Amino acid sequence: MPAEGTAPSGLATADRGHGHRPGEVAVLFLVVALLLLGIVVGAAAYLPWPVALVLGCFIAGWLVVFAGRERRRRDRTRRA
Repeated sequence: MPAEGTAPSGLATADRGHGHRPGEVAVLFLVVALLLLGIVVGAAAYLPWPVALVLGCFIAGWLVVFAGRERRRRDRTRRA
């Protein structure tokens, strides 16, 4: 039986935030971006090149935002 104020996983319920483990949302963000990138690369032969270029730039921007968020999160945890 877990102690009061802890989840069955042993984490304090206050540490769990919105019901997600730390990094769980970040991994989902990355997986979705890479999945979309794979779809665009696979469909590039069938799409007009301007459309493929715009979609590729969008996904590249998405990955840059992801990298920035992860770097900021990692820097914050190192200082704490």
